[in-house]
Amino acid sequence: MNIAEIELETKDYEAFQLIEITSFEAFLNAHADIKAIASSVLMLSSKKQSQLNANPIHEAIPLMQSILDQIEDQHCLVFEKEDNIYQELKFLNRSKLVHIELNDIKENRVYILMSDFQRLLAV
Repeated sequence: MNIAEIELETKDYEAFQLIEITSFEAFLNAHADIKAIASSVLMLSSKKQSQLNANPIHEAIPLMQSILDQIEDQHCLVFEKEDNIYQELKFLNRSKLVHIELNDIKENRVYILMSDFQRLLAV
């Protein structure tokens, strides 16, 4: 999956992208590979998709991570404000190991920190 093909608002950083997800439906429609994995590999029915769309987005984080884990050329972390991954990112920012605009992270949103392995190796 080419991260340049993601059809959501992204912020580019040196070795990764930060992608804001507003709903489970937006996540599924962000890329054809995501939708294909959800329907074929995880057998996510349209009824279950509708239920997930009606629920708060943070409830879908484990499923979103499962879908993204199926994409071999990417490394993805799905998180929301104030969860463990967010706390780790704050630590990395304070340690000056990464620079991420954490002030832009919003409540009631889910974010994907995505990097392809080629970009990681190039840094």
